[in-house]
Amino acid sequence: MNREAARDLDAARRVVDFARGKGARFVEARVITGGSVGLSVQDGRAERLGAGRVRGSCVRLISRGRWGFASTDGGSLRHLKETAEHALELAASGRELGRPAAVAPRPRRKPQALVCSEDMARDGEVGPGELTAWAAKVLELERAARKHAGKKAVNSIANYGRHGGRLVVASSRGAAGVRWGRRSTSSLMVVVSEGRRGIQRWSERVGRTGGGDLLAELRPEEFSRNAAERALALLRARPAPGGTYPVILDPATGGVFVHECLGHNAEADLVLSGQSLLDGRIGKRVASRHVTVVDDPTVRGAFGSYPFDSEGTPAERTEIIGRGVLKTYLHSLETAARMKARPNGHGRSDGYSSPPIVRMSNTFFAPGTHKLDDMIGDVKRGLLLEHGSSGHVLSEKGHYTVRAGCGRLIENGKLGELVRDVSISGLVLESLKDIDAVSDDFELSSPGYCGKDGQDVPVDDGGAYVRLRKVVVGGRGKW
Repeated sequence: MNREAARDLDAARRVVDFARGKGARFVEARVITGGSVGLSVQDGRAERLGAGRVRGSCVRLISRGRWGFASTDGGSLRHLKETAEHALELAASGRELGRPAAVAPRPRRKPQALVCSEDMARDGEVGPGELTAWAAKVLELERAARKHAGKKAVNSIANYGRHGGRLVVASSRGAAGVRWGRRSTSSLMVVVSEGRRGIQRWSERVGRTGGGDLLAELRPEEFSRNAAERALALLRARPAPGGTYPVILDPATGGVFVHECLGHNAEADLVLSGQSLLDGRIGKRVASRHVTVVDDPTVRGAFGSYPFDSEGTPAERTEIIGRGVLKTYLHSLETAARMKARPNGHGRSDGYSSPPIVRMSNTFFAPGTHKLDDMIGDVKRGLLLEHGSSGHVLSEKGHYTVRAGCGRLIENGKLGELVRDVSISGLVLESLKDIDAVSDDFELSSPGYCGKDGQDVPVDDGGAYVRLRKVVVGGRGKW
C-alpha cells in the first residue's frame, strides 16, 4: 500500500471513530481518487478528446434510527470530519421511515483489511503523447471500418474510454479496504444504407478490468472489418419470421435476458419495495432443472468485477438460481439486515456523491452439459439469436422483450440464412421453465454500464447458449 492510500485509510478509520463518538450507531467512510480518459471519432473527425481527475469523500451513518449521508470534494481528515457532521445533522432532521435504519451485524470473524495491490493510481495523469497515440489508433479503427463498408457507409463512430483509481472504505462493522483498479472499453458502430433495403447498423464492443493496453491489442483487420461486414450482411438479410417456435440464445442475447429479466428482479431492494416477481419465492422452483444463474464479481478481468463492494463487503460468487431453484437475492448491508440474510457483496455506488445500492456485477447463465451442435441438431424449425442489443421487463408482472442484432434460421437441424429485425417476448418465469438445454460454453460478452436510481455502474453478462422450447418471436418475415 502506498503512502497516499495509507493516509486515506487512516483518515477514514479516524472519522468512523469520530462519528461513533458523536452517537452514530453505524458509520461508513469512503475516499475516492480517480482519473478518466475519453476519445471519440465520428466519420473521420475527432469529436472528443480529453482526460480528467476527481477526488472526493463521503460519510454514511445511522443516528437516532435514521440514515444520514453527505459528500464533499477532497479527502483529508478535515473534509471527512466536516462531512460526518453534516451527515449527523441530516440524520437528526430526517423524516421517520416507519422503521429504524439498520445494517447487517458484524461478521463473527474479525474482518481483515482488504487490499487490491494493483496500483493504477496514475490513471488520468496522461501525457499529450499518449493521448495523441490513442487518438491515432481510434481514427485508424474508424477509417478501416468505413473503408470496408465502402460507398454504403453513412455513419461510423469509434470510442475509447479508460477509468482507473483508488477506493478507500472503512466502517464501524470492521471493514477496511483499499482497492485499485482500471477499466477500459472500446466500441465501434457502423451504419450502412442501400436504396430500398433501408438502413442497418452493427456495433462491436470490448471491455475489461486490469492492466495492459486494450486499444493497442485491437486489430483493424479484425475489429473494424467485422463491424462493417456484419452491417453489410444485415442489408442483404430478410426480416425474421414471426411466430412461436424454438429459439436458441447466444451468450450476448442470453446475457441481455438474464440481466434485464432476472438480475434486476433478484436485487433485494426491488424485492422489498414490491417490484419483483421473485418476492417470496426463495427455495421454490422458478426455472427448469437445466438453469443455474450466477452473479459473480470475482471473474478475473470481467468488466463488472471488483474485490470488494462499496461497503467493504468482500466480493463473492452468488448463485441466484441453482438447478431451477431460487437460492438467494443480491444484497447490500441494509437489505441483508431487513431480510435477515447474509450480505453478499452487492452494495455498489458509482462515486463518492452517491450512497451504495444493490447492484449486479457479472450476471450469467452458468454452463450446462449440452453441446451447441446437438442443441441446434434437435431443432426442426427455429432460430439462433445473436448479438443481443437491448431488453425491457415489467418487473412486477414479468413480461419481457429482448431484441437481438440478428438471427440465423435453423431448419432440420442445420443453421441457415441470416435474418434481421428480430425480438422475443414472453413471461420471465414461463420462459425460464421452457429452457430445455444449456450449452457447456461460457462467454462474458457485453461490457457496459447499468443505470438504476440515477447511478451507472460497470457490469457484464452472458454465459452459455440456452434453448427455449417455444417463445413468441417478433418479426415481419415468413418461413
